[in-house]
Amino acid sequence: MPPPVVGIFVGGQARRMGGAAKGNLLYEGRTILERTLEACRGAIPELPRVYLVGNSAAYSLSGVQRLDDEPQGRGPIGGLRALLEEARGFGACALALAGDMPFLTGALVTRLILEQRSAAALAPRDGSRWQPLFARYDSSEVLPAVDAVLARGDTALQSVLRELGARAAELELSASERETLIDWDRPNDVNRRCPISSQ
Repeated sequence: MPPPVVGIFVGGQARRMGGAAKGNLLYEGRTILERTLEACRGAIPELPRVYLVGNSAAYSLSGVQRLDDEPQGRGPIGGLRALLEEARGFGACALALAGDMPFLTGALVTRLILEQRSAAALAPRDGSRWQPLFARYDSSEVLPAVDAVLARGDTALQSVLRELGARAAELELSASERETLIDWDRPNDVNRRCPISSQ
């Protein structure tokens, strides 16, 4: 199998953060985006294809490509569809990662890549809700589900995973692993340290 195509989703409007580009926020001297790339390279030493997905004009970073939503104006489902199309062209799966998780680790990205390889999608879940932006997607299997959701006028990433039914598998996480997926949504979050490192 070729290495996965990685998409870091940065196109949100970040209203709760006052419109700030969250991937540019600093944690321990590096931006969230730099830390996310480091986690990916820890899991995939020769990281061949990584994309900033969505409106990435606020970011200046070498070694990454840009990928616009397709269709545009539909939220992150447009970014997911564009990422899946890109990955399918390489015969690879896609990793979809939110761009606002400062505590993400390479070890957890490795689990996402390696576990339950036969699943069409793999993601953590909290009750009935999936975490679709820390997820691995089989591009050929998931693209039809995305198109089916869009055809109904739906734009929710949750709907894509529900459309997959039993073909979507849960990545079971320990309590400490869940803490590494905490995101920064509001200004008060910026002072929050990684719960694991503060123990």
